[in-house]
Amino acid sequence: MKKKQVIVFSIYVLFIVAIFISDQITKEIIRNNVEIGERIQLIGNNVLITHVENDGIAFGLKFPGIQYLSYIAFFVVLWLLISHIKQEKPRISNYIAFSLIIAGAIGNLFDRFIHGSVTDMIMVGIKGHYWPIFNIADSAVTVGVVIFLIVGYIDGRKEEINEEEIIEE
Repeated sequence: MKKKQVIVFSIYVLFIVAIFISDQITKEIIRNNVEIGERIQLIGNNVLITHVENDGIAFGLKFPGIQYLSYIAFFVVLWLLISHIKQEKPRISNYIAFSLIIAGAIGNLFDRFIHGSVTDMIMVGIKGHYWPIFNIADSAVTVGVVIFLIVGYIDGRKEEINEEEIIEE
């Protein structure tokens, strides 16, 4: 790896560590101060803090072998990040996306390994209809995937436009 790549990689590792630490701190605060099932209103009945221990996958879904799938997914994303770093001109947006995904995955895998379940606490909804309860790690993964998909879509559109220009000439 070149010196510049090492510096950039180090910055993203620090970004991953910062997200992981903030995720773990919030989970620890919830585990120590909020009873399971207790609800604390932040913004009316629309944004609440509640303590849930999730032993399923995203949104509480359960199926056999979830731990294995979690580990495989984590290593796939890690491999994608490392592959991206080796490119001549890696995209900053992809670094950010992969870093968010990896940080979230590490946060939730750590919970599964240490506690046997993932601590979720953020409850958002309107008029009694709520999104499944989530945490900072879940948010990081979601934002990372959205960034990756948007950038991929934009890149795809640029390629289509460039191909059309070449054909017209």
